[in-house]
Formats: sequence, structure tokens, C-alpha cells
Amino acid sequence: MRAGSALQAIVAAGKHAPARGAIQDIAYRAMRGLAIGDALLHEFVRKAPPHVGNVLVCVLVLLMDEEAYAPFIVVEQAVSAISARREFSFAKGLVNAVLRNFLRERDTLIVEASKSEVARWNYPQWWIDAVKRGQPDAWQRILEAGNEQGPLTLRVNARHASVDEYLERLKKNSRSKRTKQANMRCA
Repeated sequence: MRAGSALQAIVAAGKHAPARGAIQDIAYRAMRGLAIGDALLHEFVRKAPPHVGNVLVCVLVLLMDEEAYAPFIVVEQAVSAISARREFSFAKGLVNAVLRNFLRERDTLIVEASKSEVARWNYPQWWIDAVKRGQPDAWQRILEAGNEQGPLTLRVNARHASVDEYLERLKKNSRSKRTKQANMRCA
């Protein structure tokens, strides 16, 4: 991504088809929090090796959302992923230390990092300034809208179930707030 490739192309080119959904979720979460992830990483490490820094930014963004993934699993998986590649295994201790320190000081670090407009809005400063100039009364709403997760659209195969039957199946099999919110919008 940072080298100029499109995120969708990177995810599609992945070799792990069974995990594509999880990989895509992690990738898009990381992109929506890239600037604050960079700011958080800078609090711990001034100059991380590129691949290690990118992994840390991605994981820091995941750890910002306490409800998305269990923090101890995220840390364990990040350390395992770094140590699995011989050329990056030297950074195993660094990754573990950064992530555990972040978890201890999470709320304070997020507040501090969010003081930067770039980290707060996840846009380059030149774009923030342009939106402020162009829409002085609505610039914050515009930037917030640009950072929202897009809606999920499901198509129900009518040969197998009606929309109502499928919504009932989702209600029955889901414990998440998102499914309940989706049901409210569809009803």
C-alpha cells in the first residue's frame, strides 16, 4: 500500500483464500486508522524497520478497538508473525514490548496522538486544509463521513430463503450488535 498499490488488489492477490475475509477486515481497519497508528508507533519507536513498522501500525490500529479482537490474541499473533520470518525475527522482542506497553497506556496514548489533525482525521494535512477552506461550516462532518466504514450489503438468494427468513437466521445465529442494527434498518 505505502508503495502505491491498491489495497483491493493486494487483498485479492493474497495466497490465503480461506482467510481472505479476515485479511480484508484487518487491512481496511488498518487503513481507516493509518495516521493515528503511525502517530502511536512514533511514541514508542523513532525509526522502525519498514516491514516491522507496518506490522506494528496495523496491530496498534486493531488494538485501538477493544471489541473487535481479543487483545492478548492480537499481540500473540503479531509476535508469532514477526518471528516466523527469519529476516524479521530479530524484532520479536520489540513488537512484544511496543504492543504490551500500548495496552497498558492505551487510552492516554490515543488521546495524546489524536491531538494531531493528521492522526485525528486520517488525511494528509494538505487535504484537511483544503476541505476547511472549501467547506468552512461542514469540514468536520465531511472528514468524519469519509472515515466511516461503508455499509455491508447482502443479497439473499430467493431460491433458498426469503429476506425475512434470512434475517431471522441472522438474529438466531448472531450475538453481535451489528446484526441487530442491520435488522433494525431492514425491518
